[in-house]
Amino acid sequence: MPAWAEAVLGGWSVANVFTWDQGSLLTFGQMKLLENVSPKLDRPTLERWFDTSIFAPADPYTRRTNPKEYDGLRGPGRWNFDTTLSKSFALTERVRLEFRMEAYKLTNSIMRGTPNTSVASSLFGRINSQVNRGRELQDAARIHF
Repeated sequence: MPAWAEAVLGGWSVANVFTWDQGSLLTFGQMKLLENVSPKLDRPTLERWFDTSIFAPADPYTRRTNPKEYDGLRGPGRWNFDTTLSKSFALTERVRLEFRMEAYKLTNSIMRGTPNTSVASSLFGRINSQVNRGRELQDAARIHF
């Protein structure tokens, strides 16, 4: 490759990291079951992640009768994409300059928290939190010798 083409096109490298989590199992404290069915909904929303109508606060001083978790009832899944782009330039035979650009949470997507599972809360069954921060960009230059 000609020297000018090598200076422009050569020395690039890319590294990507993709992570995915299917969502954690939801756990419930002590409460009374009004119906013995699964609270899992076919189409959960942020306002109603599971069927809250089958639960009621437990009577004081009673033993736990409800399951701690329900099969297949999970919080929202989460994913993330990070990437790094870097380019090296040869300054001399032994010294090179590297420019590096890193992007964390590249898509800047919102990842929701788990729904509230406390029957005594006014937010019972709702998701009202975010577990990630916004996109972060980082640039660097370093000399290798």
